[in-house]
Amino acid sequence: MRVGTFLRTWFRGGGVSRHTLELVERLTDVEWVCFGHGFETEVPTPIEVAGVPGPPAVKDVANLARSPWLIDQLREDHDLDLFHAQDTNTLGHDIVTVHSCFPAYAHAELSQLYTLVHPMYHKNLVSQKLVLENTDGLIVAVSEDLREDLLDFYDLDPTQVRVVYNGVDLEAFHPDVDGSPIRREHGIDPETPLLSFVGHEYERKGFDDILQALTRLPDEVELLTVGGGDHEPWKARARELGVADRVTWAGYVPDEQLPAHYAASDVFVFPTRYESFGLVVLEAMATGTPTVAGDLACIREFFTDGEHGHLVEPGDVDDLAEAAVRTLGPDG
Repeated sequence: MRVGTFLRTWFRGGGVSRHTLELVERLTDVEWVCFGHGFETEVPTPIEVAGVPGPPAVKDVANLARSPWLIDQLREDHDLDLFHAQDTNTLGHDIVTVHSCFPAYAHAELSQLYTLVHPMYHKNLVSQKLVLENTDGLIVAVSEDLREDLLDFYDLDPTQVRVVYNGVDLEAFHPDVDGSPIRREHGIDPETPLLSFVGHEYERKGFDDILQALTRLPDEVELLTVGGGDHEPWKARARELGVADRVTWAGYVPDEQLPAHYAASDVFVFPTRYESFGLVVLEAMATGTPTVAGDLACIREFFTDGEHGHLVEPGDVDDLAEAAVRTLGPDG
């Protein structure tokens, strides 16, 4: 069987891209054809890659109209049996895996004024609604919580929407991973109580709450921040709060180094305001790192409060600081 999918990049820069690449690289009993406009790194064999006619990406409402024609053309040109889309950027696919429900995200994260007046909200809402409500094939949600959101916000046949959870590579993420080289690399004492954060959408994932919580924790507690994006506003915020000398910025790290960064810390903190799954929480759990995470329905599907760490109310800095202290303590 030959299956086509779009890829903007061969780069695991976030949850969606990592999900897609793991699927393509590990589902080896099918022949994958990945369509894009060039990849920065070497593509594993025997995966086939091909260019896309026309503009560099099919990702906005204006381009949705051409996507059925484009996918039909790609099916014919590359002898495809199925087309698997990742997220709601195209029409004409057979299977679409959905990684977020935009109105649920907007309601959780953005102000009501934003949702009323900002054109980006309406563009994304119209795009996702148009794609999902005109999909004849299978819709895959990455959690039960996401499935419920999709059924709440859109007119969908419940039998059409299935749940397939994200997963973790247990050969890479496991409790025996040694985090000490990461501490040495960044000059962090082996005895220093260390929190870690992994992500790049800092505002949505509660990074400001982490910095504020750090001011309520003992002075010896430090934070290791892993992820790309623009760090300068957050470095300025750390200076404003007086904790800049307690924060280490690792930046983007390649996949093979990520498990060691979780293992280097005593507690992984992730007080996110909205997720459809929360892959980084699962990765931290797999390395045996106790976790303090936002109390979201999707995270509760695989995380037990008091067993794997603690769940906190998103936006409650006191709750976050208290949970971090409890988790750092001898009783976890």
